[in-house]
Amino acid sequence: MAEKTGTVKELAAIANVSRKSYYQWLKREVTKHELEDQAILEAIYQIEKRHQHSAGYEKVTKILNNVNGKNAGIKEFTFNFNFPINIKRVRRIMREHGIKADIRQKKHNLQRQVQQYKEDNLLKRRFDQPLPNLVWVTDTTELSYGVANKVRFHAVLDLHGRYVISYLISPTETADAAINVF
Repeated sequence: MAEKTGTVKELAAIANVSRKSYYQWLKREVTKHELEDQAILEAIYQIEKRHQHSAGYEKVTKILNNVNGKNAGIKEFTFNFNFPINIKRVRRIMREHGIKADIRQKKHNLQRQVQQYKEDNLLKRRFDQPLPNLVWVTDTTELSYGVANKVRFHAVLDLHGRYVISYLISPTETADAAINVF
């Protein structure tokens, strides 16, 4: 497919800029800030090559500013920039050029741990009881039915005759359901 080219006037009209602005942009000088960014980018590429794409923007900023940190390998570069390098600037340059650390973030388990209470072994494996209503035990069991349906079966058992005294079927396992069985 042949590409069509147009005149500067037509292209400027498409881009919604004036011809004068286009020629000013064409002849503009590179700013000091852009030169600094280019120097920082070249240094970032060196750091990325040395650290095998595992250095994030915080570590890169420390290396560029020659900050001696705890991480091994920060002292191996000596960049002498005569201007301070901000972490926001490093992050912007890395984002603009698609530079990322190839490391996986830790996934933290956000489930809150419930405190569990461990009681003394009062029964001492004496499951045969001589009289009724001396020892009751309880249990909660999850029962599945159908494809994805589950219920919880809460029961209280008397160890003398090994019969169910009370039971409750609930859709969720809650402390209220276990207490209601009693």
